[in-house]
Amino acid sequence: MRLHRLRITAFGPFAEPQEIDFDGLSGAGIFLLHGPTGAGKTSVLDAVCYALYGSVPGSRQAPGTSLRSDHAAADTPTEVTLELTAGGRRLEITRRPEQDRPKKRGAGTTKDKAQSWLREYDGEHWRALSRSHQEIAEEIEQLLGMSREQFCQVVLLPQGEFARFLRADEVARGRLLGRLFDTRRFAAVETLLGDRRRSAEAKVRAGDERVLHTAQRLAQAAGTAADLRAWPLPRHQPGDPGLAGAIRAWAAVARCSARERLTVAEYALAAVEGRYAAARRAAEDARELDRLQRRHAETARRSALLAEAAPERERVRALLDRARRGALVAPALELRGAAAGAHMAAAHAESVARAELPPQLAEAGAEQLAAVEQRLREDLGALGAARRAEQRSAEIGRERADLERESRAAEEQQQETAEWLGRWEATRAALAGRADAAQQAATLAEQLAGKLEPARMHLNAARRRDALDADAERASGELLTAREESTSARERWLELKETRLRGIAAELAAALVEGEPCTVCGAAGGGVAAGPQTSAPQTSVPQTSAPQTSVPQTSAPQTSVPQTSAPQTSVPQTSAPQAQVPQTSAPQVPAQSAPGGPAPVPPGWDPRAWQTHQLRKQRTASGAWSLAPLAWAEAARPAVAEPIPAAVLGAAVASGVAVALLLGDGLGPGLLLAVVPALFGAYLAARRAGRTARPWTAVWALGCLGLLAVPALRDSAWPSTLALFAAVLTGALALHGSRSWPGILLSPVGFVDSAVLGVRWLWTGVRSRGSGNRDRWLPVVKAALVAVALLVLFGALFASADAAFADVLSGLTPDVSGVDGPVRFLLFLLGTVLALAVARTAAGPSRWDRIEVAPGKARSRVEWALPLVVLNLLFAGFNAVQLTVLFGGYREVLAATGLSYSEYARQGFWQLLWATLLTLAVIALALRWAPRGGAGDRRLVRAVLGTLCALTLVVVASALHRMDLYVDAYGLTRLRVSVAGMELWLGLVIVLIMAAGVFGARWLPRAVAGSAVAAVLAFGLLSPDGMIAEGNVARFERAGKIDLAYFQSLSADAVPGLDRLPEPQRSCALRAINDDLADAGEVPWYAMSLAERRARQILRERPVKASYEECKRLGTFSTRIEY
Repeated sequence: MRLHRLRITAFGPFAEPQEIDFDGLSGAGIFLLHGPTGAGKTSVLDAVCYALYGSVPGSRQAPGTSLRSDHAAADTPTEVTLELTAGGRRLEITRRPEQDRPKKRGAGTTKDKAQSWLREYDGEHWRALSRSHQEIAEEIEQLLGMSREQFCQVVLLPQGEFARFLRADEVARGRLLGRLFDTRRFAAVETLLGDRRRSAEAKVRAGDERVLHTAQRLAQAAGTAADLRAWPLPRHQPGDPGLAGAIRAWAAVARCSARERLTVAEYALAAVEGRYAAARRAAEDARELDRLQRRHAETARRSALLAEAAPERERVRALLDRARRGALVAPALELRGAAAGAHMAAAHAESVARAELPPQLAEAGAEQLAAVEQRLREDLGALGAARRAEQRSAEIGRERADLERESRAAEEQQQETAEWLGRWEATRAALAGRADAAQQAATLAEQLAGKLEPARMHLNAARRRDALDADAERASGELLTAREESTSARERWLELKETRLRGIAAELAAALVEGEPCTVCGAAGGGVAAGPQTSAPQTSVPQTSAPQTSVPQTSAPQTSVPQTSAPQTSVPQTSAPQAQVPQTSAPQVPAQSAPGGPAPVPPGWDPRAWQTHQLRKQRTASGAWSLAPLAWAEAARPAVAEPIPAAVLGAAVASGVAVALLLGDGLGPGLLLAVVPALFGAYLAARRAGRTARPWTAVWALGCLGLLAVPALRDSAWPSTLALFAAVLTGALALHGSRSWPGILLSPVGFVDSAVLGVRWLWTGVRSRGSGNRDRWLPVVKAALVAVALLVLFGALFASADAAFADVLSGLTPDVSGVDGPVRFLLFLLGTVLALAVARTAAGPSRWDRIEVAPGKARSRVEWALPLVVLNLLFAGFNAVQLTVLFGGYREVLAATGLSYSEYARQGFWQLLWATLLTLAVIALALRWAPRGGAGDRRLVRAVLGTLCALTLVVVASALHRMDLYVDAYGLTRLRVSVAGMELWLGLVIVLIMAAGVFGARWLPRAVAGSAVAAVLAFGLLSPDGMIAEGNVARFERAGKIDLAYFQSLSADAVPGLDRLPEPQRSCALRAINDDLADAGEVPWYAMSLAERRARQILRERPVKASYEECKRLGTFSTRIEY
């Protein structure tokens, strides 16, 4: 790192701007900062540290201290600028700390937030890199390879500490060196190594003990062998040098002796194992013989038992045979038992039934009972038929009553019909008269329809005549004024010239000497002294005809302009084109000229300029675009509107009152309420004019209402501003019904003309109603004034009588005071004029779709396609590189550029955004000059432009991917969200253009406008500040880094997202928003957005706890705090 220049303003003890040129000081290789105590030596180093890291060394960054100079003027900002070279890059860092400054309006001070700028010199000019504290801090730490603490410990040596070191003793010097150079790490290393040494010694001692223990066990196991008695176990203590070697040698001897004994034992074991195997085989044979003998004895015993049980077995076999035979007849026995039970039940039922029969049938047989049953069934059927006949008789009676009522009604209807037939002749005659009148009206309508267009032409001509009359009167007055001023100036000039000549003559006469020749004419003698002249020789200016201009004739009725006579001024004849102007007579103006010289000319006359002006007029009149502005104006002229309806007038006034009352405290739900009367007035005006709504009109109207709802939902100003501009566009499209590109682009301009026409429309309507219907509207106005007075009077009385009612009333009504009265009056006028403009546009919109833009000259296929094909090849090559590098992987990026993903992405996003915009311009120009010879030309245009659009979509994807990588590295900001949204919308426009190439382009203008409106609406509804807060909080939870200073510029929309942060980061991030809401005080319900209401609720439930000092200690770029 090499420092070049340092500029300090109002920093530390430096009240005035100071600049240090390190390049001039470092020529000798080393330089010294010296001066008395308090001169600012340490402050210079603090300024370098603050410029690099945004803070001074820790010992001088105590709570409550300020970097600002106490001697600086209040309006001088504290600022430090450092120019340095690091990592081969020349950079300039400018920082301003958080400081108080005087308010621009009113008394008191306001707090400016900390700001930072980073620029890089590329050899020709300075290029801005970043204004983010986080990005600058990461860039500086990466270039220097040191954090702020490391820089303060390694690079900066505090002078007080070093002087104390020179005077200290050895112990104090050691402590001071430890504190000055922070040798705690080396002491810690020394302690660690000592601990490791002691731990190693303990481990060695423990190992020796284990080795000795093992050796002793080995000696015990070896016993008293003769060779070991000659080589006893070494007598060493644990930790003695050579213990392991001696034990190892002793163990080797013991191992050799043990191996010899092992070999002898192995041979003896082999012999014993042979004998053991023979004995084991003999034992197995004996066990097998014993098993067979026991099995034979058991078999003999079971055979004897079976012989004894043979009689019992025969008896059981006989019983089994009998059981098998009985199983065959068991079902029949079961059926017999069931039949006996059923017979007994039938006998019991028969006895019960006979007991219930009459006595004469108690002993009857079955046949007699069957005959009685048949007779009873016949009697029951006859009884059912009688019952049904009775029911039918009741139904017939009811039907008869209904028929009688219908008969009476029919008789009444017959009587009415007879009366109507009696009046039919008169009705038919009246209808015939009305039909004749309708026929006459239709004939008259057809006649008037033919006269409508001439009448409109006459009306337009009359309007132009009035305008031309006013222009002629104004021009005539200006001409008279100019001529009078010219004459006065000419006379004054002549007087001054004559006075000057007299003065010169007097001076020359005074210089004459008797007998000497005159210095002017050379005459000798006879000189006469000149005195003051009372009159000059009069000469007349030659009369010439002035260039004359002609006024174009129109079909409007001619009106005469009174001719006035003005003083004429003669001018010399030129070759300028002659034109006709009203002839005037002017008296001659006296002038003085030299004998034989040219005639004098009026002041300001330039024949060459006049000739150039006339030639320019001729070229303009004969050019191709001479009548274009006039034709455009005539084509788009608004339709003539009927007199303003009373309902529309009332809606406009109501809209003005709503704007004055509801928008004086800010935007919010009051904006929607203020717009409702204007929309109602526009609906009434359109309905009165006979206009019908189209499907796109409803789409634009709903879009306009949705955009106007954004300020009611969001607290941030920038999406609300975009939404208001988009609402103006959608409202203009809904009122004008434009479909073409000129109509969509020029529709908002129509509001300007409609505002002027609306005021004139209002004045004409009020004047006509005031002169003819005064008796109708005057009582209504009086009644309205009385109602308002009663409301104000009794409302004030009730509010002063009851505090609860006063609270309710103050919450529902705006607070209008005398201080903001003029502002609200201006808001009333603005709201009324805008409502009139909307209603006037709805009644008679401008016809922007009538403006036709002529296509450009068609080019040949080669001339048109060659540049575009070359451009497509360039796009294809760029996209191939992007697919290989940016989407290919991290190693390819490093191999290609040596940069990380985020750095690589940051370098190209803006260029790709401009490339997308320029591509749209190229497509528009290519369509204007495309060949139009036939189907082959159309296929060529579609193929070339379709390829360009498809390749541009890859560029859009690359730009969005770059922004996504950059956001992952550095977080979201308002600028990054905005440009990413714009790039996404441009990609959608390119997709629409591709679709238009397939399905036709008539719907393309409205689709592009609708997509823009939908993008702005989605941008406002999604809460950009909330997205920024959520993204940065998620990044903090993932990486542990967050830029708290940036959150101070966010709105209340970010409060729900920032509320997830842990303390103290949460309080430091929300402090600025909390202070802004507290300064705003209580906001009326109609001026408070839904996001602000939610933010206030969150801050009430969880107040901000961290203080300014704690947030300052935490720093603007914070890391995670682990508890």
